[in-house]
Amino acid sequence: MSTERLDVVVKVKEREEDARLDALARALRRVEVAKAALRKAEAEASSDVRGRGVAADYCIYEAARARAQEAVRHARAALDAAQRAAEEARAAWMHARSRAEAVRRVADARRAEVRQRDATRERRVSDELTLLRYAWAG
Repeated sequence: MSTERLDVVVKVKEREEDARLDALARALRRVEVAKAALRKAEAEASSDVRGRGVAADYCIYEAARARAQEAVRHARAALDAAQRAAEEARAAWMHARSRAEAVRRVADARRAEVRQRDATRERRVSDELTLLRYAWAG
């Protein structure tokens, strides 16, 4: 495979790696948002607004507390889902990164082979010219 083709493959793999890294960053932001939502829901659920009052007020407070605890459960589930998505995004990025690195190594090796071949060819031509000059002068 020529070095130009390998360069194109390297660029494609690097773009894929960058896209996976962007996806990982978005997933980590979603985890942070989910953590903040969980902290807020836990704070709301732990606040005690009950006080002295009639039984009807107590029923309303207990219903609000039950809803707040349900919100905490939903926030925990959302955080777990966001963390799983972040881990999947991290694994996809690591896979894309390793594939891109493998292609980069192959391209670098191919470029080194081409440089070595060109240097050998140039030395051979230079040696032939030197021999021709020596033979012509002698």
